[in-house]
Amino acid sequence: MSLSANVNEKASFIWAIVDKLTGVHKPHEYGKVISEMCAFRSSFTYKRRMIVIVLSLVMAMILMVPLSAHAQESRKTVRVGWYESPFNTMDQFGRRSGYAYDYQQKIAAYTGWNYEYVEGSWPELLQMLITGEIDLMSDVSFTDERAETMLFSSLPMGAEEYYIFISP
Repeated sequence: MSLSANVNEKASFIWAIVDKLTGVHKPHEYGKVISEMCAFRSSFTYKRRMIVIVLSLVMAMILMVPLSAHAQESRKTVRVGWYESPFNTMDQFGRRSGYAYDYQQKIAAYTGWNYEYVEGSWPELLQMLITGEIDLMSDVSFTDERAETMLFSSLPMGAEEYYIFISP
């Protein structure tokens, strides 16, 4: 079968369908049928758009409520070890500041945690961290021995440098 014969066969098939569809209407009525079909399509498209808009708004409202409710529920209280040092200071009004405090506040902003500060000396607080009496403590250097009993962040809080000073 040649290509032109195949094309002619398909064209004949399509025209046969057109003749069946337009057979009940006379040629001068084709415009009326087409305009009614266009009006139906336009009306259907408008209704469809309105349904999509209403459903989108409903979904947005449904998604917003659980997120705000979850945000209130997920505010976990974390016990933080606090000791006076150059990294942790407190003024006469009880306001905390310093490098470690600022670092902890960034973590709280990301996680939504509330902090409950537990005061003590560094060795006391380290022991409390090991026994689980506190949850978080800054300025703890990584060692393999400590890594067996506590979790360390994947990124360090800072870097330390030590120097030897010799008197002249």
